[in-house]
Amino acid sequence: MSSKINIYKIFGKVGVWTFTIFFAILSATSIFTSTYINDMTTQKVLYKWDFPLASITGFALAWLFFYMISAHGSKKIKDFEKIFFFFTLVWIFFASVVIAFYGLTTPAADAMSVYIMAQSAAEGDFSFVAGTESYLSYYPHQIGMVTFLILPLKFLKFIRFPYASFHALKIMYGVIACGLVVFQYSTLKLLFRKNDDSSVICFVYLVLAGLNLPFILYTSFIYGEIPSSFMISGAIYFLVRIMTTALMCDNKRAFSKSTILNYIGLTVFSAAAVFLRKNCLVFVVALSIVLFVETFRVKKICYLGLMAIVITCSCLILPFTIKIYEGMNNERVYDGVTATSYIAMGMQEASRGPGWYNGFNFNTYQESGLNTERANEISKAAIAERVEYFKENPSYALGFYIKKYLSQWSDGTYASRQATLATFGERNTFFESLYLGKVGDIFVIYSDIYQAIIYLSAFLLFIKIILRERKAGSIFTFFVLIGAIYIFGGFLFHMLWEANSRYIFPYSIFLVPYAAVGICNYKTSYK
Repeated sequence: MSSKINIYKIFGKVGVWTFTIFFAILSATSIFTSTYINDMTTQKVLYKWDFPLASITGFALAWLFFYMISAHGSKKIKDFEKIFFFFTLVWIFFASVVIAFYGLTTPAADAMSVYIMAQSAAEGDFSFVAGTESYLSYYPHQIGMVTFLILPLKFLKFIRFPYASFHALKIMYGVIACGLVVFQYSTLKLLFRKNDDSSVICFVYLVLAGLNLPFILYTSFIYGEIPSSFMISGAIYFLVRIMTTALMCDNKRAFSKSTILNYIGLTVFSAAAVFLRKNCLVFVVALSIVLFVETFRVKKICYLGLMAIVITCSCLILPFTIKIYEGMNNERVYDGVTATSYIAMGMQEASRGPGWYNGFNFNTYQESGLNTERANEISKAAIAERVEYFKENPSYALGFYIKKYLSQWSDGTYASRQATLATFGERNTFFESLYLGKVGDIFVIYSDIYQAIIYLSAFLLFIKIILRERKAGSIFTFFVLIGAIYIFGGFLFHMLWEANSRYIFPYSIFLVPYAAVGICNYKTSYK
């Protein structure tokens, strides 16, 4: 018994302390440094020292505002909570519609390739599936996003939508963004439903979610970030339901109808996240760690079975889908750009920043004749060369990885302007200035302060957990840890992999509910 207890106690304590240090580093770098992009043509990452008083003042004012609300307005918030919840969803959807119609953003680069393939599939043309010139032969993992877009594109074709289909897809993404907020809000309500201040915690979350302007701007980016984050939010919601149900039910009711539905929901949403964005395997790893440790906490061996099912479904969903497409077209889809080439590229200089895309992965695979073995040989040689150079120049290596870290995690905009830059027409004065003028400068400053508030609040949450959580392994602690493992895993992954601040955006979304709890006083409902 004691060995079992030690497993989750040690995990809880080590995890909390590790992530406290990690978020302390995130907070410090966000306060004192900033990375941004001025030139939308070169998109070169620039670095600067911040004026720390601005971020600290922003955090202090936000904390003071929410403290006053918590101290004097909690009853009124409870009375108007549902109205404010509805208002937040309306605001996010309204803002996404405005950006969709007036931002004039069009899919570009990889997003455009995915969009074109989905359009072809919606019209019954699957000739894009295979062949040495096929985009899927380089990036077969994109088959999930292609499949996801086929049905709405078919519907738009059926109703004879008079405009370019991506306009309607941006509206759909606005709805999905609202769904993400609903899942995160519902998770907080479930965790704190026995807390007198639960309405205040949810109010703070809704305010922070509504003020997340990069999140709203990303609704016009027709790619995997928003829908995959929606799926992960759903998976976390079902995970919390599983945990709370296991606590309230005895073993005889362990497999009630509700529990089975929660298991199915967790599995479907986790696999769907990977289907839409393969990098979500980082979340599956985090989920598996939590389920494994939870097995010892609640002594339910069925969690290991659930973990195995989630891993199996998440790992097989993309290969299985590719096999279906191969059968439809009677041609083979190549294995695609190798993981080793991404790692090699992540160690190289690029015009935009250290470890950013420089074409190495694509060019290596193309020049090898789409031969995976040959591409890996070239990539391993490139890795060995860079490792040797790093050994000979340790100060350069340190600077390289510091800049690589800052270029991703200190960009408060998370490349939202770069992602939505491509346009099909002439933008109005406001949106033109957002991308190329003073509005853009204000957006960068605002996003930098907002990021500092989120990082600092999340750091404060971990400090509170260390000071307040007396029982290691509480449901609340593991709810926090799954997000922290996911975010920390993303940090490790992208320090190794190709760099881009856009890749950090999905992780930033899951800091918002933790920041809300960090700002507020809380008393967990479940132990």
